[in-house]
Amino acid sequence: MALDYLDPRAIGLQLGKRTATLVGRGGTPATFTSIHDVVRLVVEIVKRPQEMQNRTIRFAGSTANMRDLIKVVTGSNRGEHLRIISIDEAKERFFELARSRNTKAFHVYARLLIEEGLAQINRCNEPLDNALFPTISPESVHKTLERLMAKASAAAAAAAAGSGGLADMKAAPVHRSDTAKSVTDGLGKSYKQGGPSVLSSSDSDTF
Repeated sequence: MALDYLDPRAIGLQLGKRTATLVGRGGTPATFTSIHDVVRLVVEIVKRPQEMQNRTIRFAGSTANMRDLIKVVTGSNRGEHLRIISIDEAKERFFELARSRNTKAFHVYARLLIEEGLAQINRCNEPLDNALFPTISPESVHKTLERLMAKASAAAAAAAAGSGGLADMKAAPVHRSDTAKSVTDGLGKSYKQGGPSVLSSSDSDTF
Protein backbone atom coordinates (compact mmCIF):
# COMPACT_ATOMS: atom_id res chain seq x y z
CA MET A 1 0.00 0.00 0.00
CA ALA A 2 1.46 3.34 -1.07
CA LEU A 3 0.31 6.18 1.18
CA ASP A 4 1.85 8.77 -1.14
CA TYR A 5 -0.40 7.42 -3.92
CA LEU A 6 -3.48 6.39 -1.97
CA ASP A 7 -4.82 9.33 0.03
CA PRO A 8 -4.04 8.61 3.74
CA ARG A 9 -7.58 9.80 4.55
CA ALA A 10 -8.80 6.60 2.91
CA ILE A 11 -7.47 4.65 5.88
CA GLY A 12 -8.51 7.20 8.48
CA LEU A 13 -5.40 9.38 8.77
CA GLN A 14 -6.09 13.13 8.73
CA LEU A 15 -2.60 14.53 8.26
CA GLY A 16 -3.60 18.18 8.24
CA LYS A 17 -5.66 17.91 11.42
CA ARG A 18 -3.35 15.37 13.09
CA THR A 19 -6.34 13.16 13.91
CA ALA A 20 -7.25 9.58 13.03
CA THR A 21 -10.15 7.15 12.88
CA LEU A 22 -9.29 3.52 13.61
CA VAL A 23 -11.32 0.47 12.61
CA GLY A 24 -10.87 -2.42 15.03
CA ARG A 25 -7.91 -2.77 17.38
CA GLY A 26 -5.25 -1.61 14.92
CA GLY A 27 -2.60 -4.17 15.77
CA THR A 28 -2.60 -6.14 12.51
CA PRO A 29 0.60 -5.79 10.42
CA ALA A 30 0.29 -4.26 6.94
CA THR A 31 2.84 -3.67 4.19
CA PHE A 32 3.54 -0.14 2.99
CA THR A 33 5.72 0.81 0.02
CA SER A 34 6.32 4.34 -1.25
CA ILE A 35 5.14 4.99 -4.82
CA HIS A 36 8.66 6.25 -5.56
CA ASP A 37 10.05 2.84 -4.61
CA VAL A 38 7.39 1.10 -6.70
CA VAL A 39 8.49 3.12 -9.74
CA ARG A 40 12.15 2.27 -9.07
CA LEU A 41 11.21 -1.39 -8.80
CA VAL A 42 9.36 -1.35 -12.12
CA VAL A 43 12.38 0.23 -13.81
CA GLU A 44 14.66 -2.47 -12.42
CA ILE A 45 12.31 -5.23 -13.55
CA VAL A 46 12.12 -3.81 -17.07
CA LYS A 47 15.92 -3.80 -17.23
CA ARG A 48 16.00 -7.55 -16.51
CA PRO A 49 13.24 -9.05 -18.69
CA GLN A 50 14.61 -12.58 -18.98
CA GLU A 51 15.34 -12.94 -15.28
CA MET A 52 11.99 -11.49 -14.21
CA GLN A 53 9.78 -13.19 -16.79
CA ASN A 54 6.87 -15.19 -15.30
CA ARG A 55 7.94 -14.37 -11.74
CA THR A 56 5.92 -13.08 -8.82
CA ILE A 57 7.89 -10.27 -7.18
CA ARG A 58 7.30 -9.62 -3.48
CA PHE A 59 8.85 -6.31 -2.63
CA ALA A 60 8.03 -4.34 0.50
CA GLY A 61 9.02 -0.98 1.92
CA SER A 62 8.18 -1.65 5.56
CA THR A 63 5.64 -3.32 7.79
CA ALA A 64 3.62 -1.48 10.43
CA ASN A 65 0.21 -1.59 12.03
CA MET A 66 -2.37 1.18 12.20
CA ARG A 67 -1.49 2.01 15.80
CA ASP A 68 2.07 2.73 14.65
CA LEU A 69 0.85 5.08 11.92
CA ILE A 70 -1.64 6.81 14.20
CA LYS A 71 1.15 7.53 16.69
CA VAL A 72 3.17 9.21 13.93
CA VAL A 73 0.21 11.36 12.86
CA THR A 74 -1.32 12.29 16.22
CA GLY A 75 1.64 11.88 18.57
CA SER A 76 -0.16 9.08 20.42
CA ASN A 77 -2.18 5.99 19.59
CA ARG A 78 -4.94 6.93 22.01
CA GLY A 79 -6.67 10.02 23.37
CA GLU A 80 -8.89 12.75 22.03
CA HIS A 81 -7.31 12.79 18.57
CA LEU A 82 -8.29 9.18 17.92
CA ARG A 83 -11.74 7.81 17.20
CA ILE A 84 -12.25 4.02 17.32
CA ILE A 85 -14.88 2.23 15.24
CA SER A 86 -15.84 -1.40 15.86
CA ILE A 87 -15.58 -4.00 13.09
CA ASP A 88 -19.36 -4.53 13.12
CA GLU A 89 -20.02 -0.80 12.82
CA ALA A 90 -17.53 -0.54 9.97
CA LYS A 91 -19.13 -3.42 8.07
CA GLU A 92 -22.57 -1.89 8.51
CA ARG A 93 -21.25 1.44 7.25
CA PHE A 94 -19.58 -0.25 4.27
CA PHE A 95 -22.83 -1.85 3.10
CA GLU A 96 -24.69 1.41 3.63
CA LEU A 97 -22.22 3.33 1.47
CA ALA A 98 -22.02 0.57 -1.14
CA ARG A 99 -25.78 0.45 -1.57
CA SER A 100 -25.83 4.19 -2.22
CA ARG A 101 -22.89 3.81 -4.65
CA ASN A 102 -20.77 6.16 -2.56
CA THR A 103 -17.06 5.79 -3.30
CA LYS A 104 -16.25 6.22 0.39
CA ALA A 105 -17.27 2.58 0.69
CA PHE A 106 -13.77 1.84 -0.61
CA HIS A 107 -12.28 3.74 2.33
CA VAL A 108 -14.14 1.55 4.82
CA TYR A 109 -13.31 -1.61 2.84
CA ALA A 110 -9.59 -0.74 2.85
CA ARG A 111 -9.60 -0.36 6.63
CA LEU A 112 -11.39 -3.69 7.05
CA LEU A 113 -8.83 -5.41 4.80
CA ILE A 114 -5.99 -3.98 6.88
CA GLU A 115 -7.57 -5.10 10.15
CA GLU A 116 -8.16 -8.61 8.75
CA GLY A 117 -4.51 -8.96 7.74
CA LEU A 118 -5.04 -8.89 3.97
CA ALA A 119 -2.78 -5.86 3.43
CA GLN A 120 0.41 -7.70 4.35
CA ILE A 121 2.29 -8.90 1.29
CA ASN A 122 3.91 -11.87 3.02
CA ARG A 123 1.21 -12.75 5.53
CA CYS A 124 1.87 -16.45 4.94
CA ASN A 125 5.59 -15.97 5.60
CA GLU A 126 6.53 -15.94 1.92
CA PRO A 127 10.10 -14.66 1.45
CA LEU A 128 10.51 -11.12 0.13
CA ASP A 129 12.50 -10.38 -3.02
CA ASN A 130 14.04 -7.14 -1.81
CA ALA A 131 17.51 -8.68 -1.94
CA LEU A 132 17.19 -8.99 -5.73
CA PHE A 133 17.22 -5.20 -5.96
CA PRO A 134 20.17 -4.01 -3.83
CA THR A 135 20.15 -0.53 -5.42
CA ILE A 136 16.71 0.22 -3.93
CA SER A 137 16.66 1.29 -0.30
CA PRO A 138 12.93 1.48 0.48
CA GLU A 139 11.54 4.44 2.37
CA SER A 140 9.85 3.40 5.62
CA VAL A 141 6.17 4.18 6.05
CA HIS A 142 7.07 6.42 8.98
CA LYS A 143 9.30 8.51 6.71
CA THR A 144 6.57 8.60 4.07
CA LEU A 145 4.06 9.91 6.59
CA GLU A 146 6.49 12.49 7.92
CA ARG A 147 7.13 13.68 4.35
CA LEU A 148 3.42 13.92 3.60
CA MET A 149 2.72 15.76 6.87
CA ALA A 150 5.47 18.26 6.12
CA LYS A 151 3.95 18.82 2.70
CA ALA A 152 0.48 19.29 4.21
CA SER A 153 1.84 21.79 6.74
CA ALA A 154 3.64 23.74 4.02
CA ALA A 155 0.49 23.87 1.90
CA ALA A 156 -1.56 25.09 4.85
CA ALA A 157 1.02 27.76 5.69
CA ALA A 158 1.10 28.93 2.08
CA ALA A 159 -2.68 29.13 1.95
CA ALA A 160 -2.77 31.08 5.22
CA ALA A 161 -0.17 33.51 3.90
CA GLY A 162 -2.18 34.04 0.75
CA SER A 163 0.39 32.53 -1.60
CA GLY A 164 -0.67 29.60 -3.70
CA GLY A 165 -4.21 30.04 -2.42
CA LEU A 166 -7.54 29.83 -4.15
CA ALA A 167 -7.23 33.28 -5.70
CA ASP A 168 -3.97 32.33 -7.40
CA MET A 169 -5.48 29.06 -8.60
CA LYS A 170 -8.41 30.90 -10.15
CA ALA A 171 -6.12 33.39 -11.86
CA ALA A 172 -3.85 30.75 -13.36
CA PRO A 173 -4.93 29.42 -16.77
CA VAL A 174 -5.77 25.73 -16.83
CA HIS A 175 -4.86 23.71 -19.89
CA ARG A 176 -6.76 20.45 -20.09
CA SER A 177 -6.27 17.63 -22.54
CA ASP A 178 -9.22 16.26 -24.51
CA THR A 179 -9.20 13.20 -22.23
CA ALA A 180 -9.29 15.34 -19.09
CA LYS A 181 -12.10 17.44 -20.53
CA SER A 182 -14.09 14.31 -21.36
CA VAL A 183 -13.67 12.82 -17.90
CA THR A 184 -14.22 15.94 -15.79
CA ASP A 185 -17.06 17.29 -17.90
CA GLY A 186 -18.71 13.87 -17.77
CA LEU A 187 -18.48 13.82 -13.99
CA GLY A 188 -19.98 17.30 -13.80
CA LYS A 189 -22.85 16.25 -16.03
CA SER A 190 -23.47 13.17 -13.90
CA TYR A 191 -23.55 15.31 -10.75
CA LYS A 192 -25.98 17.82 -12.25
CA GLN A 193 -28.29 15.01 -13.31
CA GLY A 194 -28.35 13.64 -9.78
CA GLY A 195 -26.11 10.70 -10.55
CA PRO A 196 -23.83 9.01 -8.02
CA SER A 197 -20.79 10.88 -6.81
CA VAL A 198 -17.72 9.37 -8.45
CA LEU A 199 -15.11 11.43 -6.65
CA SER A 200 -15.13 11.59 -2.89
CA SER A 201 -15.15 14.91 -1.09
CA SER A 202 -12.56 15.97 1.47
CA ASP A 203 -13.47 12.89 3.48
CA SER A 204 -13.27 14.72 6.79
CA ASP A 205 -14.85 11.60 8.23
CA THR A 206 -16.18 8.53 6.46
CA PHE A 207 -18.09 7.49 9.58
